[in-house]
Order: sequence, then structure tokens, then C-alpha cells
Amino acid sequence: MNQDQDTAGTNAFNLRYDYGTSIFDRKYVFNLLGSYQLPFGHSGNKVLNQIAGGWSISPIFSAYSGLPLKVTDGSGQEFGQGTSSSAGAIPLVKVTPGNSVHYGVAGNSVTQVGTSANPGAGGTGLNIFADPNAIYSSFRPIQVSVDTTSQAGILRGMAHWNLDLSAARKFKFTERVSTTFTAQFFNIFNHVMFVDPSVSLQSPTTFGVIGSQLNAPRIIELGLHLDF
Repeated sequence: MNQDQDTAGTNAFNLRYDYGTSIFDRKYVFNLLGSYQLPFGHSGNKVLNQIAGGWSISPIFSAYSGLPLKVTDGSGQEFGQGTSSSAGAIPLVKVTPGNSVHYGVAGNSVTQVGTSANPGAGGTGLNIFADPNAIYSSFRPIQVSVDTTSQAGILRGMAHWNLDLSAARKFKFTERVSTTFTAQFFNIFNHVMFVDPSVSLQSPTTFGVIGSQLNAPRIIELGLHLDF
């Protein structure tokens, strides 16, 4: 529980059960913002200077590690208050599955874990786990009278990165009249980022399945400003 998100505790008699990594914990964040004047157009050739000179670029690069993933047992009790609390599942063994996108994952046809993304049945084949059944089998539902802490957040969601870029060029016609051309590229590499998947023991078919895009496709904006 925290002051930004008022959520009922899993066990009212033992609040320490929910102790674990904060859902907002992001271990690494890197941001880079700069502006660079291209070293072209300073020669004696006036035509070349007019074409290649005066350009500047301004990149904005962001990269950050994934947020914690809480494996839940999916069940809850609302006690007539209109809200419910989904308990954190208990890890049976130490798991280090990684947190990148895996392609062509069909899931387990016997346990049905991760099968909603089966490419053979029209699914995307995308899963955060290479073997979702192995991770699913590494957790069990909570036993309130026995378990002391759920160790929430031992899994991590996907890391993300993005690059935006702006390019600008100023053209002078006279001492008082000039124009500036700008080109802005958002997500310049058209790099896809996915939303972290659901990891609930009560939904084995969708366990770890990636189904939503987090960011927008590449956007290009062109502008021309006249100054006088």
C-alpha cells in the first residue's frame, strides 16, 4: 500500500505479506537530450553552403528497465465494499526467466499455459517467457494461514527504449526575411514497445502472453516558419 494508490492489503492480519518490491520501482533510467550543429556548409562554394549549411539536429533518447511483475492467484474477496484484492502468488523456486520478447511461443498443449498466443491457432506467438509453463509451475496460490510474505515483484517486465529526433534548417533571404524548415520524428526507428502481460495463475492460457502495444508508430511532422 502507498499514498499514491490506496489498495486493500491481501491479509488484514499480516500487512507484511504484501511486502516486496514497489510496483513503481524502475532500477535504471537513462535520458539524453542534445543539440548538434552539423559541420557542413562552411566552404567557399555558395551553392553547397546554401544546401548543406545551417542544419542542426536535436535527439531525445530514453531507455529504462522494466517494472516489477506481480504473479497473482487471481482470486479476491470484496466484503461488500465494491473492490477486491488479488493476492500475490508464492514462488516455489528461484526464477530468473529474463524479460524480453520471445517469438513463436505456442504454449503447453497439456496444461494450456500460454496457449492463447499459439501461432498455429492464429495467435501472435509473443510471450515474455520462452517457456511460460515452467514459470507458471514455479508459483502456487497463497495460503493465508501459512505464508508470511509473497515476495511480490521478483519478476520484471520488459525494458524499453525510444529515440525522437528533430532537424532544422534556417534560410536567409534578406537581412530581415528568413524561413526555418523543421522536421520532427517521433519514434524515428518505428520501434515497437509492448505492454507488460498478465501473469495470473487463474488465467493459464494468457500467462505471459503479450497482446498490446505500448507506444505509437512513427510520426513525422514537417513545418515551415517565415520570419520577418
